[in-house]
Amino acid sequence: MPSKELIALAANAMEERRKELIAQPLSRIYPQLAEAAAGAILAALQEPTPAMHLVVSANWGRRTWAEYQQVLAASALGEQSE
Repeated sequence: MPSKELIALAANAMEERRKELIAQPLSRIYPQLAEAAAGAILAALQEPTPAMHLVVSANWGRRTWAEYQQVLAASALGEQSE
């Protein structure tokens, strides 16, 4: 289950984006709201907590935080599509 803080970040990102899109039909709003939520989640994952550092170092051996961020950027969450 995602943390309450992460849910709040995603919800706030979606609300801010919704305010900009309010006059558009819902079918055009939902993809943009999802993009705002995914962006908030990606941003949260890129800000390492002490626990995240421990997991990366324990499970990835000599890998660095920068390498972890590269993995995130290459994932479906971080990939840039047109």
